[in-house]
Amino acid sequence: MKKYEITNESIEFEGKTLYRIKAMSDFDDVKAGEFGGFIECEDNLSNCDKCWIYDDAKVFCDAVVRDNAKVRNNAVLCDKAMAIENAEVSGNARLNGNSYARQHSTVTDNARLTMNAQAWGYATINDDAFLQKDAHIDTYSNWITIPLYKESEIIVTAYKTSGNMYNVTFSNSPHSFSLEELERKVEVCKTEEEKKHIERVVKEIKEFFDIETE
Repeated sequence: MKKYEITNESIEFEGKTLYRIKAMSDFDDVKAGEFGGFIECEDNLSNCDKCWIYDDAKVFCDAVVRDNAKVRNNAVLCDKAMAIENAEVSGNARLNGNSYARQHSTVTDNARLTMNAQAWGYATINDDAFLQKDAHIDTYSNWITIPLYKESEIIVTAYKTSGNMYNVTFSNSPHSFSLEELERKVEVCKTEEEKKHIERVVKEIKEFFDIETE
């Protein structure tokens, strides 16, 4: 027996037609007749185990929620992103590309995972974290967010990669940099003010990850 059905309630979102789901049986904290979030098709949400999409969360394209994973609030999974095992994605978090949350990891707030970023173990990724190329997060000590300057809306995220290197992203840019590339940017800063901000960010990143300064 299927645990949910796709209803006729639909929305247009990012060029896709998504449909609200409705539980057909009781499981975990979900009751039969309870409405869930939105999917594009049944491939997005497994009919097995206790996984569920709650509230107004959206899962579409080739994204998958399975096992006991939960997607809540206004979270979005698209492209080939996955929430599996006992992971939870909530808030306004977004997973796209080939990113995934697995094991007991939590991705919440305004956090973004893209490309092949991975959250696993008991990691919690929150705030405005922006993790992408080769991010490999299994604990809180593998990433940090820093405002570019006081009261700045631009958030810098530094994270450990699968190759035990360190990458850096800016919330206003789709690109990532290695920590070494960020250090070299200091040399080409257009103003002393910009140079000061980048130097401070590099210093905080190195202190957080206990990286020796030459």
